[in-house]
Amino acid sequence: MIQPTCLDRLADGQRPRWRRVIDNRASYPAEYRVFLDLYRQGDHWEAHEALEDLWRRTRDPIRRSYYQGVIQVAAACVHADRGNMRGVVKLLTKADSRLGACPEGYLDIDVAGLRLTMSLWRKAAEAVLSGESSTLDLAGKPAIGAA
Repeated sequence: MIQPTCLDRLADGQRPRWRRVIDNRASYPAEYRVFLDLYRQGDHWEAHEALEDLWRRTRDPIRRSYYQGVIQVAAACVHADRGNMRGVVKLLTKADSRLGACPEGYLDIDVAGLRLTMSLWRKAAEAVLSGESSTLDLAGKPAIGAA
C-alpha cells in the first residue's frame, strides 16, 4: 500500500538524521496512476488507452509532452510483442524527443533512466532490422520507474 508520506531514517555515522519522503502519486490524475499500474504489469495496450484521453485534454506543454512520450513507449512495447521492429524504432525515437523536454524526476519518474533504457532497446530493435540479431529481448522493455 502506498503511503502519502512516511519517514525514512538515514544513518550518518553516529548521528542519525531524519528526512521526509513524500509519495506524490496520490495527487496525480487517476488516468496516470492507472497507466503506471497497467504498464508495470505488462498490459501495454491497456496502459496506452488509459492515458490517451488525459493526454489530449492536457494543456501544459511539458506535461502533454511527457504523457505523449510514455504513451509512445507503451505503444512501442505493443509493436515489439507483435514483432514489428520498425514500429518499435519509430515510436521510441519519437518518445525520446518528447521525453527530452521533461526535467529529471518529472512526475517522480527517472526520466534519464527511462531514456537510457529506451535508447538501448531501440538499438537492439535496429540490430534485428539490420540482421545483426535475430530477436529482440522482450525482457529489456523500458521500465518506467521512480526517480
